[in-house]
Amino acid sequence: MIQEVIPGNGGVQYSIATFCEDGNIKKWMTARRKRQYPIDYGLGSSFVEAVNVPDLLPLAEKLLRYMHVSGMVEVEFKYDERDQQYKLLDINVRPWGWHTLCIACGLDFPYMQYCWALGHTLPEPPDSIDYSYRWVRTITDIPAGMQEIRKGITSPLAYLQSLRGKTAFSVLDWHDPLPAFGDVYVVASRVIRGKLKRRESEVLPGAVSTST
Repeated sequence: MIQEVIPGNGGVQYSIATFCEDGNIKKWMTARRKRQYPIDYGLGSSFVEAVNVPDLLPLAEKLLRYMHVSGMVEVEFKYDERDQQYKLLDINVRPWGWHTLCIACGLDFPYMQYCWALGHTLPEPPDSIDYSYRWVRTITDIPAGMQEIRKGITSPLAYLQSLRGKTAFSVLDWHDPLPAFGDVYVVASRVIRGKLKRRESEVLPGAVSTST
């Protein structure tokens, strides 16, 4: 497989969130995955803002119709400023991390999946998508923002201003805070495992000895 590295940061990474039936898109909205962590090749999005990018619809329609896929699907693109084209990055045939942003904007894709699985009629879409929301995974967005500040991509003030406005959080909900604690545990365990692996790689080469 041959892959091309497309220049640009999260400001040119976009997604279209869809619900399909046999490859036909029934509901959809678009978003920009502005920040990820780590910022160069992230493990997942940390800041996503709802933006209307209708140019993604025909690209996703062609791909998903060929796949005959049903259910909730996210298709990721990156805009290549060299030739002004959206290039395919990934396809998630599953609930994606920022699906709660879609719920805030008026499209409850998990509920659509539930209705479709039971053979019920899909809920009617809203008259218009509310593109004024953003989604934040705080535990990874803060270090992502710090990385961007150190590299000169953004400023402390610009980062703080990006957090203003209507926000849907990844797992934080004061009515049910336990998942947020679980998120902290997962991130902490990954950091600890990473440090242990680096320490092992530093120690093991010098620890090997032979005797006669």
